[in-house]
Amino acid sequence: MDKKKLQDILKLAENTFFETPVFLSKVNPLKEIAAPFNVYSDLLNSLYKYNNLSSGGVRKVIKKVLLEKEFNFDNIKILTKLEKEKLYSVLAILCHCYRWDYLPPSKDQYKITKLDFPKKLWTPFCLLSDEFEIPYCGTLFTTTVSNFKITNKACGESYDFKEIEFDDIEVNHIWIEERYAKELEQWIKVFVMTEMKGGYSNLACLDILKAIVLDDLNRLKKGLENLHQGIKEITKVFNTQVRNVFLNIDLWRNYVQPSFIWGLESDPKFKYALEGASGLQVGCIHLLDLVLGIEMQSKMGEAMMNSRKYFPKEFRELLNSIEPYRYLLKEYLFKINNDELTNLYNRNISALKSYRKSHKNRGKVYIKGDGSEKQITTTGLSIKTSDIAIEDFEKDMSERIKETCAITR
Repeated sequence: MDKKKLQDILKLAENTFFETPVFLSKVNPLKEIAAPFNVYSDLLNSLYKYNNLSSGGVRKVIKKVLLEKEFNFDNIKILTKLEKEKLYSVLAILCHCYRWDYLPPSKDQYKITKLDFPKKLWTPFCLLSDEFEIPYCGTLFTTTVSNFKITNKACGESYDFKEIEFDDIEVNHIWIEERYAKELEQWIKVFVMTEMKGGYSNLACLDILKAIVLDDLNRLKKGLENLHQGIKEITKVFNTQVRNVFLNIDLWRNYVQPSFIWGLESDPKFKYALEGASGLQVGCIHLLDLVLGIEMQSKMGEAMMNSRKYFPKEFRELLNSIEPYRYLLKEYLFKINNDELTNLYNRNISALKSYRKSHKNRGKVYIKGDGSEKQITTTGLSIKTSDIAIEDFEKDMSERIKETCAITR
């Protein structure tokens, strides 16, 4: 172990990411965009009226509105980071809406791999993608976990993740019909709160690495105990909020899930279709897997590693800087041969397995929907019918669970 290098990484992390230790905006996101770029948010806020086949879809509306407007995109450069994050999120969601045209999408929309976007939408989107160093598609960060506001905080105000609860979160933009809006709101809030509650495990991960650098077994014990509690907090969000009483299975499949898929070869830097927003991009799970030393050789593990390119640069760099130390905790526990600490580690593995088993069981139900055959995009962007997608998902998750192994002697 290069102790000095890891110390430097942890010090930098303390001064940046761990000041607000969540894979979200560091302050309460903006709800509005200033003129002239408020045209985009106004447009997004109107799309729910057209996002269905009977109204003719959203593409013609987006084209018409933008055709009538003039923009100087050089002005994007003078926006604050918070303003850029807001505009980028709105543009990403608009691109996803344009990509699908209406909900539920036609089968033909699942088959396309290339699409021409209106220049006044695609140009600013690509400019901001380049600035944040993210591929040219929407991501979990841009379409989902940036699309919220903490109701009891002013926009731009800092917050303590420990004080935020599910009902404190409000979704800023809804783009599906009003009768289905609560399904979209619930889905977005689940991901926001997963990252919010993930703050507990993120802090514990930092303490665990610090403890190893300092060779402090008491601190390591506390870190492993806190990590276990952090995993339970993440699991609680999923088990409590991803239930049919809050999230209608059939409506999710038809009116929520499709919006987040991309599946287009839209970036010349990548000679394949990009995935769009995905649960594989949940930052706290990446850090958790990394510090616990989880292998990434399964299909799901490899897909998670591939998804890292969709993170904003600062988050991606944090994960990549810690990546060389993926097996540090495991190796350290082998070295010191301390039964109490090994048992604490194994308890964390059991908790993580329980989270993944719950994900597998609930995921199968949501993929199945009402049981009728539908188009669906699974992890890895393979277009398949529902029954096959269920089998693939169960297989992939089972491999991932098996890969999540405790330390044995």
